[in-house]
Amino acid sequence: MVYASLNEVGNFVDETKVPLLALGIGNAHGFYTTLKNIDTSILHKAQSLLGGTQWFVLHGGSGLSDNLVKDTIAAGVVKINYSTQLKQLTNDAIAKYLERGELFNEINFEKNLRNEISPFFKGLIIKYTE
Repeated sequence: MVYASLNEVGNFVDETKVPLLALGIGNAHGFYTTLKNIDTSILHKAQSLLGGTQWFVLHGGSGLSDNLVKDTIAAGVVKINYSTQLKQLTNDAIAKYLERGELFNEINFEKNLRNEISPFFKGLIIKYTE
């Protein structure tokens, strides 16, 4: 697992003036087999170290529990990447579309893809902004 070094965070932000920072908290791309390696305290400690003014990005959001996501948001995460989930939803939508056995129509396909994927992201927005 890769974890951010709190000793380096302050200097890095001071030197680069980055508006968003992605810290390693045991997160990874892909679906998780376990969440036991996720350490959100790193985000909270970094936020404290930086005076509560830093925004964070979380890579590897696919498959995280609601409690973990809410905890990361509380620590300053403003962007969560769900690439693996998006890829899975896209694969599922393609398979569903192909099952129809119709001649490919890009307009219908794009509408179908949007209809299959949008509820996931709409649900995330509603769930985590309430």
